[in-house]
Amino acid sequence: MAILSACQTISPNQGLNANPGRETQTAARTTATQKAPEKKISLSFYTPFYTRADQMLSLEKEGKFADALRLYVEQKAHFATPSDRDKAALQALGDHFNATFKPRLTHDLNALATLHWPAPEAQWPAFGKALRDSADLLKTYNANPLLKRAAYRDPQTDRLQARTDALRAALKADFAARFAARPIVRLASLFQNYPLKTSARDFFEGAPDALKTKLSKASPEDVLSVADAFARDDFTPAQWTWLGMTYLHGKLGRGKPTLDHLLAALDNAKKAGFTISSVPDVKIDFAEVTSPTLLKNGQIDFSAEVKIDLPFNTAKTNVEKALGDKSDLLIIFNVAQAKARRKVRGLKKRSSTFLSGKTHDPNPAWEDARFKVIEAQSNLNATRNQTTANSYSSGYQSSASIFLNSLAGLVSTVVQDKALKTAQKTLKETPRFIDTPIYSKYQYEIARVDAQKIMTVRYYIIDRLDKRYFKSTFDVSENRTFHIAYNVNDADPQKKSVLSNNDVEKTVTDWEDSPITVALSDLIADYRKHEAESRPLPSETALRRAITKDRNTALARAKGGDVKSHVTADARFDSVVEVFTGSGTLGSGFYIAPDIVLTNWHVVENHKFVEMKTYQGRETFGKVVNKDVRLDLAAIRVQDRGKPVRFFHGKTLELGSPVEVIGHPEGLAFSITRGIISSLREHASINLPGGGGKDVLYIQTDAPINHGNSGGPLFLGDRVIGVNTWGVGKNISEGLNFSIHYSEIETFLRDTFPNMKF
Repeated sequence: MAILSACQTISPNQGLNANPGRETQTAARTTATQKAPEKKISLSFYTPFYTRADQMLSLEKEGKFADALRLYVEQKAHFATPSDRDKAALQALGDHFNATFKPRLTHDLNALATLHWPAPEAQWPAFGKALRDSADLLKTYNANPLLKRAAYRDPQTDRLQARTDALRAALKADFAARFAARPIVRLASLFQNYPLKTSARDFFEGAPDALKTKLSKASPEDVLSVADAFARDDFTPAQWTWLGMTYLHGKLGRGKPTLDHLLAALDNAKKAGFTISSVPDVKIDFAEVTSPTLLKNGQIDFSAEVKIDLPFNTAKTNVEKALGDKSDLLIIFNVAQAKARRKVRGLKKRSSTFLSGKTHDPNPAWEDARFKVIEAQSNLNATRNQTTANSYSSGYQSSASIFLNSLAGLVSTVVQDKALKTAQKTLKETPRFIDTPIYSKYQYEIARVDAQKIMTVRYYIIDRLDKRYFKSTFDVSENRTFHIAYNVNDADPQKKSVLSNNDVEKTVTDWEDSPITVALSDLIADYRKHEAESRPLPSETALRRAITKDRNTALARAKGGDVKSHVTADARFDSVVEVFTGSGTLGSGFYIAPDIVLTNWHVVENHKFVEMKTYQGRETFGKVVNKDVRLDLAAIRVQDRGKPVRFFHGKTLELGSPVEVIGHPEGLAFSITRGIISSLREHASINLPGGGGKDVLYIQTDAPINHGNSGGPLFLGDRVIGVNTWGVGKNISEGLNFSIHYSEIETFLRDTFPNMKF
């Protein structure tokens, strides 16, 4: 007879039938995994006459196999080392559940036995279904806690697991080959239809070269079809970038593309969803050729900058290097005008106050504190007097009364003494006088300033891809309104608020000095819009000539508006030029023939082209045609013709003779200084000290020669006797300067221009 505890709950019959089929499996899964009720199946205690095995057998007899399985779970520790009766109960329970799974196990094993890989794609759905069914069955079977134990497990389960694993391994091993053999347009369907579900991202990450190999010879359309067929997240960022670049290169084809072709390909890539961060095969150089004179004279208020909004390899360089480089596109900027202007449209006064002073007034609190000290002192004196009086009348009182009166007097004295000290401390901490601030009214101004920046830029686009160049001009105007607070008093308590709510002068000047930005895409769009106006790419010299002509036009315009006074100079100044290099070096030079300028080697060094400016203000350029490092001389063939100097041809120079130097000391253009011939000296080359051959003959003079004078002429009257070259630093000695002797110059010129007369 079954003995039930008072807390035992008997569930409705949830036994599983033995009919094969998916319904039986589902019922078993539901029973095995359903949520246990709050009350346990286990009894509160068991006896030798009614054990756990007895309860399990009783539940099985009643067909309550789900409750029997719950009992096994609750008493798992007990059944871990089962007795013979326990084993019988557990075996009966295992046989029941195995019987429910038996039909499906047999069915799925037979289904897998009929499938052989590799198989045609038409059979892939059957493989997929068999794998899903077996996986589902095994998951449900393994969810049964009793059937996990080997003693109660159906051997067919392990055979099903082994066959499933073998098929999955074969499918996994074959996927890469299937991917390689699959037509590009059907790659996405491979991931969708393959019996073994494979994540595209996992596959691409695990076999990163598979995609590249597949698309190495694909057309842009094939690349685009792959990008469209998969989700964006199926690719790693690096793979997506590679897809975009592969698509772009496919669109560009072989060889150097034209600019139109390149931009069209970039536009197509953008529409396809690719982000092209760089096009490494295309290089764009930027060079600015703004007149050094305009820059030096402050006639260019701000610069122009190009915003690189196209994924090209760009570099900023000087025009000499840029013209000699092999960039695909060269953009040359010549800022003809960059002016910042202000107009004060109104000046409004605002009223405020400022701290103008303080008054030194008596502090009422100090008087109150002093009165409290007097009052406390009076109270203390009165208490002491009362205590003394009580002591005189002690003869008429009992001993107890005398003690109590003395004690009361002592306590009162202590209290009053403490009150006095507190009052004294308050008086000491209270200032006798207080400073009262005095605020006075005043007015500050708020000026409305309408600021404007106007820029005219002549620019050249040298397109080496199309072997054409384009010259154009654009005007840029920026406007901004400022409200500037003037004359705000430093003592105004609202000063910080006033300044934070308005502009200050520095805000305006910073805006005026900041460059105007032009987008590269806008420049190229302007070029493409006017492409019909472009011309065949000329020689480098012709380009330089056109650029210089534009600079002189801007220079003439700026000079026409210059109201500064001019000085007159003798004819010798017409032969002298300023020499500039792309690296920022400034030196002097002078015409020795209508189209030849002579200067120092250390002024031009290894530059192929240099720029020059004449005394009349015209800018030109020249090409270095010969140089001698030892003598420190260089000859330049110049675009614009000039007035040549006349050389001294005498045999002797008289010491003490007055000489004059014309040059550009420390950037002060076309300055003349005077001295005398101090001596003739032979000295090692300044460029090759201790080597380079014999010493160079120099004229020593005390005429000042500073940075910027190098390469300029040393005149004796109207004749050149030397080229100014170097000097001893003023921190060492004054007036020790040296020019290359005219005999050394003649030797250099005869070697360079044997048919020229000087």
